Amino acid sequence: YRKQSQSQSRSRDTNTLDTSVSQKTTTTSIQEKHSSQLAEIPQFASFGSVFKSSKPVMLTENETEYVVRCIKHVFLHHIVFQFDITNTISEFELRNLIVSMTNEDDFETISVIPLDSLGYEEEKSTYVAARLPEDPFSVSGIFSCTLKFVCHEDESEDGYEDEYQIEELEVTTADHVLPISVPNFGSAWEDIGDGAEIVEVFELSSMKSLKEAVTTVTGHLGMYPCERTDVVEESKNSHTLLLAGFYRGHHKVLVRARLAFQMGSGVTMQLSVRSSDEDTAQVLVAAIG
Repeated sequence: YRKQSQSQSRSRDTNTLDTSVSQKTTTTSIQEKHSSQLAEIPQFASFGSVFKSSKPVMLTENETEYVVRCIKHVFLHHIVFQFDITNTISEFELRNLIVSMTNEDDFETISVIPLDSLGYEEEKSTYVAARLPEDPFSVSGIFSCTLKFVCHEDESEDGYEDEYQIEELEVTTADHVLPISVPNFGSAWEDIGDGAEIVEVFELSSMKSLKEAVTTVTGHLGMYPCERTDVVEESKNSHTLLLAGFYRGHHKVLVRARLAFQMGSGVTMQLSVRSSDEDTAQVLVAAIG
């Protein structure tokens, strides 16, 4: 490792950095709607307020027998998966429907809320709640998901157990970050101080442009691009990206990414992370590596 002022720096090649990024923006009204709905479910009453709700993630194609999408609701110590399910088969009524989730990480399932019944063209929700890992650096995971139900054909009372495999569901670092706008980034950067600052250098060799790197890093961290730094001039070979957000637990976190592009080598990024919480800064840096 190379030492820098009150920080650590190291280089990594992140060829595997995912370039499929969805911008995380959650309006206050949508957040309040989700919080209100979940508060009515007794099993979730002790979880407190929802910190962040994701955009819906499709787990099936729209043309399949059962259409499933998921919204991830993150609390301080828990996560609730809301599965919105539509039955597109006119002859079938699904009863006692749940989504069975398994993962090799440390997410512990503590509650499953089944659907009593789901008729043709109906859309209803079933829920799975999990306790977040105790390790503060264990924030991501991949879940295998299976739809399980009792199928009743043509209004028959004699049903049979069936299941339907749906796509895997991923929980990422960005699910734990709420993007916020900071009017004066420089002032906020100085105010937060360098007590919990980490600086690392990454070789983003798979990036074909600065714009691609900016979009990927922003989405990967789930933060808000400040001062229009998400806009990259085409003629430039270097760029500075400024990001802001709150991490789960309402820890403020700021990122300053200095990027340089070289044809044939990709993008080199010096990533500086400052936070009111040291663990949070480490989690954000690890999200890139």
